[in-house]
Amino acid sequence: IKKKIISITVDNASSNDVLVRKLKENMEKSGINLYHGGKFFHVRCCAHILNIMVQDGLSAIKDEIISIREAVKYIKVSPSRLHGFAAAARELDLSTSKKLVLDVPTRWNSTYFMLERALLYKDAFARYSMEDPGLVWLLGPEDWEKIAVICDFLQVFYSVSTLFSGSSYATANLYFLEIWRVQAILQEKVESEGGFMKAMAVKMKEKFDKYWKSCNLIMIIASILDPRVKLTLSEFVFSRIYQSREEREEQMQMVKQSLQDVYQSYIQRNEVDVNISTASTNSSSIQSRENRDSPQCGINLFFNLLGKAENVAFQVTKSEIDTYLEDRLIKHDNNGDAFSFNILQWWKDKESKYRMLSQMARDLLSIPITSIALERAFSTGGRIVNDSRSSLVPKTVEALVCLGNWVKNDGDPMHEVVSQ
Repeated sequence: IKKKIISITVDNASSNDVLVRKLKENMEKSGINLYHGGKFFHVRCCAHILNIMVQDGLSAIKDEIISIREAVKYIKVSPSRLHGFAAAARELDLSTSKKLVLDVPTRWNSTYFMLERALLYKDAFARYSMEDPGLVWLLGPEDWEKIAVICDFLQVFYSVSTLFSGSSYATANLYFLEIWRVQAILQEKVESEGGFMKAMAVKMKEKFDKYWKSCNLIMIIASILDPRVKLTLSEFVFSRIYQSREEREEQMQMVKQSLQDVYQSYIQRNEVDVNISTASTNSSSIQSRENRDSPQCGINLFFNLLGKAENVAFQVTKSEIDTYLEDRLIKHDNNGDAFSFNILQWWKDKESKYRMLSQMARDLLSIPITSIALERAFSTGGRIVNDSRSSLVPKTVEALVCLGNWVKNDGDPMHEVVSQ
């Protein structure tokens, strides 16, 4: 297994930096040739970095968040208060099908769910406070407007985080575009006139630049291996990031060179030079015929060889990477689901055409950009048998197992599951 490791995806912690460095050193000492010299060995968990960024941003509205958290906690702790709050909501013709959500402060997405749900019941909080003087954590109209703006802003980060955390599709090819999407909205808010959103975006932009100012090259290469975009995505993103033509061309040249370097490493590793395979075959054919000829003198030999050479098509075949880039893009149905395209299956089907490139795609597209799916797979928290679970009758256990499996595979966003 050690010889097959391409990268390791870990949370963004200093202890993990030391771990990765030591692991890399030990592997090199053991004589293991790391993938592309180990340049792409360390992959930082994107979801963890997003969490750090948003937590920093949310500190700009910590007072409002604390007020909503305490209000929700106050109502949810008592069934009678929940009943009274629901009655107040119905008096305002508000649907009570969605429940209040209490967040986990260390998880920004749960805070986002809490704010989003509280926003639906903003008038109900005020109405219920008239009946229960104990509810003292109230926000004014300006505060609720601020929460509404922040929820719209955080929606982008939630969708990116959800996309990155998927486990049923490749995520490496999605990294480049989504990171640019985050950068674009942060830059837009930083350049805004002012106010709390600018202060929030500035904090988040500092963290973004710390971790993602220089985009991971291997992820850009992974995006090129998406036959729906190829180089067009890099060209599009660079045109939005860099103002000068020289900078854009310099970045594109660096990406193209890195793509060729990685591809050539596969050629060298497999000891196959596909670029000159046809020429080598033709040359061998000429040489074998030359050995059978018996020219009378040197000049006859020369003319004999010259004539044979002219009759042979010495055409060097294009490399797989050049052929792939020149082929037309796979058309995407704008009305369809972007995830209906199985990129790994596409490369598997094209293996006979792109023998080396399909190996490269298989390796790079399998790189997880978050550690969430891995933590979920290896977590034993949900499999611990406590006294309560061990006393359940078999039919109840079976029902719970089925229900848990259905929830995992339903595909609904987490906040919809929370609302049940």
